[in-house]
Amino acid sequence: MQNYIFQTSSELNSYFAREVKVVDLFTKQLKELVVCENPGIKNNESKISERLRAFDHVESRYIYYPWLNTAYRILPEREFIMVRTNRNQLKITREEQMELSGKKIAVAGLSVGNAVALTCAMERVCGAFHLADYDRLELSNLNRLRAGVPDYDLPKTEMAYRQLLELDPYLELKTFDEGVTEENVEHFLDDSVDALVEVCDNIELKFLLRKRAKELKI
Repeated sequence: MQNYIFQTSSELNSYFAREVKVVDLFTKQLKELVVCENPGIKNNESKISERLRAFDHVESRYIYYPWLNTAYRILPEREFIMVRTNRNQLKITREEQMELSGKKIAVAGLSVGNAVALTCAMERVCGAFHLADYDRLELSNLNRLRAGVPDYDLPKTEMAYRQLLELDPYLELKTFDEGVTEENVEHFLDDSVDALVEVCDNIELKFLLRKRAKELKI
């Protein structure tokens, strides 16, 4: 699966043969950035507008979501993450946040694992995920998954991928749509993974993942 991130609107338009709807969120997000850097001027529009001039160097990005056929103009990665995680402070310091951004979590099983991945992403305790599940969303899954009727019959990997990228388009995601198998476990758990979240039903798979994690000291 691919993340569509473009630096300019012309780059976005040249990539697609069809017309793409664009929603511009950049100015509002830039104001949030100004307030994050200058919390004393919150709710003071004149001072916010005055300080905006110092942020002329911040260039926007265009994030395209194929399933919505819509692109959003937003802050670039560093500034986006800074604003989005601002209210983690000082639960997680900026220095810790920068370190955590380089971490990768592998999640095997995306029913309960879906909630774990979304919570980790909301807190931004990592910058990348490996996501594995072979199943599709069923109606009976909706007692424990943040999903709805429009998601019915989607692969659980696809659903998690969409949810995570809508939350934070700068996350790096790799999906394993066939789930974890003996053939792909070395790719699912490679030496770039820092933590494993295992929420599987299959007892043999539980042992396989633990054995592989032990080999890598994950």
